[in-house]
Amino acid sequence: MMKKLLTLLLTAIMMISIMPIFGTFKVAAEDYYPMACEWGEFEVSYIEDDGSFTKISCHSTLKEAKKAMKANDDYVVRYGKSYSPSKIVAMNAGLAYTYPGRRNSSIMYLYQNPNEKENSRYKTTYVANHYEMTYIDTCGAEVYDIASGGKGYIRVVLNGFEGFTDIEYTDLVPF
Repeated sequence: MMKKLLTLLLTAIMMISIMPIFGTFKVAAEDYYPMACEWGEFEVSYIEDDGSFTKISCHSTLKEAKKAMKANDDYVVRYGKSYSPSKIVAMNAGLAYTYPGRRNSSIMYLYQNPNEKENSRYKTTYVANHYEMTYIDTCGAEVYDIASGGKGYIRVVLNGFEGFTDIEYTDLVPF
């Protein structure tokens, strides 16, 4: 009887001592990469050595933010409505990784001209989930409408094919 009671007591103590651990498994991306600018503003941030971001300035347009970003290779532009956990929407140089699963698909398309997606004259190709592409630029206002909830285009190179893809299905990783 004493052995059963001791086993039950030790089991209860172990369960109580590890219970706080179970609550820490789920952490939102906002906890890791909080935004310092107002919702709907573009934030130019410095990337610290530990991977965190330090706000440099806030801008109302992507064009203004990209101009400020060019001042330092370690600056990026972040936007709170981005689908990416890090919220990076523009950078000086880096890689883009595909995440078509954000739209319940296993592939995503790259377009020669994003304004002519339906026109068969323009070349397209596709790529699978978690594929690496070379980032060139986040497109200008004529094709980039991130203010509509994180949607827009980035210019990338994929195995020699230079084209555009939807930013909402990619994560940007700066060099």
